[in-house]
Amino acid sequence: MESTSAQTGVVTKADAQFFDGINALLASLRVWHPAWPITVVDCGLTLPQRAAILRHEGVKLVAAVDRGFVIPEVMRHYYTSAVYGFFSVHDHLYPVTIHLDADAVVLGKLDDLAAAAVADPGICGVPDYPELTLAYQLGELAGARDALDGAVPGADLDSRTFNGGVFAVDARYYEERMRPFVDRLLPHHELFWGNDMAIMNFAAYAANRSRPYIDPGHIYNTRHSYRRAPGLAPNRIAGWDRRGLPKLVGPFGRVRVLHFVGKDKPWATTLPDNDSVACWRVYRELARQTTGL
Repeated sequence: MESTSAQTGVVTKADAQFFDGINALLASLRVWHPAWPITVVDCGLTLPQRAAILRHEGVKLVAAVDRGFVIPEVMRHYYTSAVYGFFSVHDHLYPVTIHLDADAVVLGKLDDLAAAAVADPGICGVPDYPELTLAYQLGELAGARDALDGAVPGADLDSRTFNGGVFAVDARYYEERMRPFVDRLLPHHELFWGNDMAIMNFAAYAANRSRPYIDPGHIYNTRHSYRRAPGLAPNRIAGWDRRGLPKLVGPFGRVRVLHFVGKDKPWATTLPDNDSVACWRVYRELARQTTGL
């Protein structure tokens, strides 16, 4: 595990609207994995935001590559082209790369997540809850099915998919097994309902149809709330460590990565105060102390 951790780095991305999120995420990574290098893809940050991000130790800031990514009009209220930021750096991945969305925050060690990616298949991610499938990622836009069939013939649309906000991937596995399919799918990106997550899941499926990815458990991608599953217990702070950091317990156990899935974000006023938001604010304040913003 130690050797795997030594080869691990993080990739994330953000535009100006997600600055608060990326700032808190970087602060949390410096707490739990201070030795890991981090690549931040700049998808539209302001100059002061860029300067602030570079005040976090071990961070490399790279500009998003303009590949003409388009978000279909029906999705523009929800997504921007920043969702495709991972593909700006997929030529230069760390040997083991952990991808984290800017609306996530790390609440514990991720060594086991990194180690899980050094296997076959060489990618691990957490299913949505409730689970989604390739059919959802595909959607129903005209031409989508033909585009998928051209790149990944005979795909089983009932195959379950992982949430693309948190995943770990072995760079060699990605380059040798997944990348050929990614390259075939990217020219058709605007047809797929799941955007970047669709492409990653299609490629993972094509690389290993019997087992597209390893599921490391929901503690590595716990939602801030499960409104579609009201029977699940809410996240709660179960105590504080000696550093004054919260220990968040969710319905699946002690949370390692907290993910604010959906339109409501903790830096906006649309989310009610709860223990998940309280955890995020701790790391946002740590970021403020580091960056001044």
